[in-house]
Amino acid sequence: VQDHGAGIKKDVLDHIFDEKHRSSRPGTRGETGTGLGMLQVKAFMEYYKGDVKIDTSDSGTRILLYFKKTRI
Repeated sequence: VQDHGAGIKKDVLDHIFDEKHRSSRPGTRGETGTGLGMLQVKAFMEYYKGDVKIDTSDSGTRILLYFKKTRI
């Protein structure tokens, strides 16, 4: 998942998966959030034995989801 927004500040990124440091800031169009989205993404990925990585800069953010390959 990728966007071309303002990116995520380092101090926010350092705690983005920590429920004790929940944060939210206005989106690029002024929309509000709860600060829970990335916590939910991390919880789902852990449940499915996957992982999530974030690459961010001042020209956008890319969220990479890694799923464990399983046999059916």
